[in-house]
Amino acid sequence: MSSTQIPFTDDGKRTIASAATWGLIVSATSLVTGILTLLVELTSRTGESVLAQMVQTGFTVVIDIWLLQASLVLRNIASTTRG
Repeated sequence: MSSTQIPFTDDGKRTIASAATWGLIVSATSLVTGILTLLVELTSRTGESVLAQMVQTGFTVVIDIWLLQASLVLRNIASTTRG
């Protein structure tokens, strides 16, 4: 199977690389924020609020993992495409 590369301009490659970088930043900071929020909830509350926070954190983690994966793919595209 042959590898097909999509030609991008240098400006297009910079745009893709920038989107990948910002995606990585957003996913990482969101993951950290979600974990810290969960830790605060665990130490300060009990019962239903902790369960609700755990569910919310779970959804956040799943979405952030998807964003992280997409960002890594974009980074790979930006570094392997021909101009």
